[in-house]
Amino acid sequence: DERFKMVHERSLSISWRATTVGILVVWTIIILIEGPGIAFWLMTGLWVLHITSFGIASMIANRKN
Repeated sequence: DERFKMVHERSLSISWRATTVGILVVWTIIILIEGPGIAFWLMTGLWVLHITSFGIASMIANRKN
């Protein structure tokens, strides 16, 4: 059903934005408090994965439309 699809896509979009902001906030706190230790590099890896998966998903979605 079209309404379900629209609500699902919108909720995923909002969730993705919230995750992006959350990662940036935690990343900033880690770099300010602990410096570039293991937690910083783990968060950096998570950020790269997050943005890369978005890019790949965008390319796939673009091909389908």
